[in-house]
Amino acid sequence: MRIRQIGSLVLGSTTNVIVDNTSLDAPGVGFRSRTLSSPIPFSVDLAFVRSTRQAALDAINAFTREIYSYSQRRASPLFVVAGGIRILIEDAAGNATLSSYLQDGSVTLLSVEQSSSGVIAKIRLSGTLIGSFITNSYTAYTFSLLFPYERRTISLPNLSDNALYAQDYICDINSPAGIYNALIAIEERETSAAQSRIAVINPTSATSGITFQNWNAGWMTGTRALFSSATGGTITYVINALALPYDAYRLFIEIFTPSTPINARYEISWDGQPTISEVLTSTRSWYTPGVYARGFYGATVSLQLINVPTNTLVMPLVFIPIDGVWVHNVVATPSFSYFHSLYPQTAFEFPLYAPPGGVIYGDPNIITSRHISIFAGIMQSNLVGFSMNADIRSRRIEPAAFV
Repeated sequence: MRIRQIGSLVLGSTTNVIVDNTSLDAPGVGFRSRTLSSPIPFSVDLAFVRSTRQAALDAINAFTREIYSYSQRRASPLFVVAGGIRILIEDAAGNATLSSYLQDGSVTLLSVEQSSSGVIAKIRLSGTLIGSFITNSYTAYTFSLLFPYERRTISLPNLSDNALYAQDYICDINSPAGIYNALIAIEERETSAAQSRIAVINPTSATSGITFQNWNAGWMTGTRALFSSATGGTITYVINALALPYDAYRLFIEIFTPSTPINARYEISWDGQPTISEVLTSTRSWYTPGVYARGFYGATVSLQLINVPTNTLVMPLVFIPIDGVWVHNVVATPSFSYFHSLYPQTAFEFPLYAPPGGVIYGDPNIITSRHISIFAGIMQSNLVGFSMNADIRSRRIEPAAFV
């Protein structure tokens, strides 16, 4: 890790020097694969070389004053980064493009020594980095015209296989009338050949008064159940033994009611799973009844709805792995057409935002390789012209910078 600048202090090999054998390199902060977005302990020894003792001490005073001043204000123009001083390090090409912010900075005077080059005052700077070293510039890619319930897999172009990326996404919904709840998933894949583990299971059968409707989901034909005349009934889903990749999943169900349900609820069960029941509301359509983990064993899922309005729509079952997938549940009534998730460390506005007055549930700290999948859990009654565009903005993280 080659530190190039701390605040306004530019480091070199003559006046402001990192103390170790190579003059510029400093011990790394360590690469932790499970906590890349978490605060990181940081410590480095610096030497101020000046012509006199007083000049060296004045340099330390100016440096510590700057650390204090930056700790008292947000890292403008970043919105959510609390007070801290910016640290710039080199990327693989030798350019000072990767940065993080040091909070709770502590400075300790180690020694003041006379040398042939002048007076050397050594200090130890320690504190906590808010997160990974990241470049502020980004590479953009657009997922155009994502269909309802489409899962699209890609190796993002113009990115490196040797780096990780902090991800933003900005979504615009086309013909959004009536959509008040959406589910978006971003999945990390190990390689370009790795398959997505996100799965969607269509219904197999239903009781009287419930009809099926098909639509083009891009990667598959989706089937939803319409309560055309019934106000209650049961939908059955058959999951074959090899239908899902071997994993542990969160099970999601979308139930879209055209009017406010009264005393309505759903009940769901499958082989070995006692009945799970939840009240239905008109303020959201996505529900998460539980965890599904049956390995390669199949199951028959029974979903019963009680006291629902006619024209209620029930979508296919959605299975999203517990690990390696960032899931965002977007809720904004009565409808919305725009929402975004921005990586907090580089966000210039609200990291999670869904106007007007919406809420996004989920973690905005998305870090992936360039191999990802996206799932567009959007749905409304009228599917004509209904789709979503998602702009992905990738900011480079270099694991070698941590070591």
